[in-house]
Amino acid sequence: MMSSATEMMFGGLVMLFCAAILKELPAIPSAAAWGSLFYLTFISSLVGFTLFMYLMLHTTPTLAVSYTFVTPVIGVALGHYG
Repeated sequence: MMSSATEMMFGGLVMLFCAAILKELPAIPSAAAWGSLFYLTFISSLVGFTLFMYLMLHTTPTLAVSYTFVTPVIGVALGHYG
């Protein structure tokens, strides 16, 4: 897991460097963008991980991993209607 985080961090830094060279630095995010980032980072991740661990303890592994089919649908619905 740490190697994935390191790759993503360095990939982001490389992209930021390329954007600076091309003078295409991003604008300051709006309050709605910061709120969305907070929600996705903390609220949905915390709830999703907690529910996954609950399912792993109280149901079969097959049912527990079925959340991977439901999560994208919920994400699209939240993005479209939220």
